[in-house]
Amino acid sequence: MVDIETGRSLTFDEFNKECNRYANYFQSSGFRAGDVVALYMDNSVDFVAAWMGLAKIGVITAWINSNLKREPLAHCISTSRAKAIITTVSLHTVLYESICEGILSVDNISLYILGQPQNGLPFCCLKEKLQSQRAVEPRRLDNSFVLNSNIMSLYLFFLHIVLNVVYLGIGQSLCRGSCCVIRKKFSASNFWKDCVKYECTASQYIGEICRYLLAQPIVPEEANHHMRILYGNGLRAEIWQPFVNRFRVRIGEVYGSTEGTSNLGMFFYCYTILFLRSSHYRETGAMVSTIRKNNPLLQFEGYLNKQETNKKIIRDVFTYGDSCFLSGDLLHWDRLGYVYFKDRTGDTFRWKGENVSTTEVEAILHPLKGVADATVYGVQVPGYEGRAGMASIVRVGNEESSDEDFIYQIGSRLATSLASYAIPQFIRLCQDVDKTGTFKLVKTNLQRQAYQLGVPGNKLFIYNSKLRNYQPLTSEIINHLCDGDYHL
Repeated sequence: MVDIETGRSLTFDEFNKECNRYANYFQSSGFRAGDVVALYMDNSVDFVAAWMGLAKIGVITAWINSNLKREPLAHCISTSRAKAIITTVSLHTVLYESICEGILSVDNISLYILGQPQNGLPFCCLKEKLQSQRAVEPRRLDNSFVLNSNIMSLYLFFLHIVLNVVYLGIGQSLCRGSCCVIRKKFSASNFWKDCVKYECTASQYIGEICRYLLAQPIVPEEANHHMRILYGNGLRAEIWQPFVNRFRVRIGEVYGSTEGTSNLGMFFYCYTILFLRSSHYRETGAMVSTIRKNNPLLQFEGYLNKQETNKKIIRDVFTYGDSCFLSGDLLHWDRLGYVYFKDRTGDTFRWKGENVSTTEVEAILHPLKGVADATVYGVQVPGYEGRAGMASIVRVGNEESSDEDFIYQIGSRLATSLASYAIPQFIRLCQDVDKTGTFKLVKTNLQRQAYQLGVPGNKLFIYNSKLRNYQPLTSEIINHLCDGDYHL
C-alpha cells in the first residue's frame, strides 16, 4: 500500500502492525464492540489502517467527508454518535474552529486524536458485516474482466465519497493481495504520471474525473501507461468513446449505493426479475429493490435515524406485506435493455460526483439577516454531469443595503459553511416565490427558468471560484458557459 504524497509504503505485514496499533490503543482506552469512532481524515494509508484496526475490536467507524466544515460537519459527527474523532493535521484547524465556535459539541466525545503528519443532510448509513465481505469478493466488471491479484495495482483518490468503489478498491488489496496506490486528492495533471510511475493497471473514476482528464493537454505518459480498466459510475455517453479512444482503456461502469440492496449488472440464471407492470423502452422510472430480512445480502440496515430509514422503505409493492428499498435514483431503459442513470429524486441532486442536500443549503440561508424566503434546487448546465446548485432568494423588504452587498454577505457565509460542491453556482434574487396552499415553496417554475435572464424584477449572480464569491450573471458569461469557456 503506497501513499503518493509522502512516498510512504507498507507491506502487508507492516500494514497489519499499523492496524494493530490502532486496535490496541483504543482497546486499552476502554473502547468496546459497538462503539463509534469518527474518521475525519484525508485519503491516506492511515485512514485504511484506522478503519481496519478499529474493525478488529468491533468498533464502528463513521467516515466523515473531508470536504465538510462547520454546520454540515457538526451534523455528521453528532449524528454518528461518535465517542472519539481521529483527524489529520490538514483538517485539524477546520475541526477545532467548529468546536471553539460552539457549532460542534464534544460533551460526549472522550477522545480527540490527531493523526500522523504524513497522512440531504448526510445520514449515517449502517453496513452489515456480511454485506461488506460480499462486496469485496472477486468481482466481474464486464464479460471478461476479473480483478487479478498477481498483476493489478489500484489507483485510488477518493476514499470518502464512493464507498462501493472503495470496497472494490481497498477490498481487492486487502482480500486479493493487489498493490494499492492512494493519492490525497485527485490531480488531473498528475494522474497518468502516477499511473506510469507506480505501474497501475486499474483505477476508479466518477464521471467528472473522466471529463477533467479529457480536458488536459496531451502528455507522453498517457500513451505509456499499463492501465487496463477504469471502473466507477457516472461516465456520460457523449464522452465515453472519446475517452476510450484517447486513453486506450476499458470502462467498467457499475451501479449501486452504500446502503442499498440492489445493483445493476449481468443477468444470471439464478436471478428472478419481477415486473410491476409492462413498460416500454425509453421509459424512465425509479429504481427499487426487494428487502428480505432472512437474506443477509438483501437486508436494509438503514440509518441511525429511524425516521430517515422509514422514508427509504416502500411497502406492498410486488405482493401485499412486502417491502422495497427506494434508491432515490431515476433510471432510463433503452431498446437494447441497457439502463442509464438519469437523475435524483426528492431533496437531493448530484454535482461534481457528490449528492447535494437542498435542505442543508437552505438551512444555511434561512437564518441570514435580510433573507425572507430561500429555496435551493439543481439546474442543468451544458457540458456538465448532474445539476448545478441554484438558490432563489427573496429579500426582506426594509433592507437598506444594495443587492451587491447583500449577495457578497451571502457568498461569504456559504463559502465558509459549505463544501465547495454544495455552494450554489447561481443565485436568483426575486421579488416573490410561488407557494402552495400550505406555504411550501414551489420550485417547478424556478427550475424551468434556471439561469435565464430577462425575468422582470429578478437579478442573477454566478459563483466565481477564484473570487470565492458571486458576480453578476451577464449574457456574455452565459455564452462562455454554453461554449465551455467558463468553468464552474
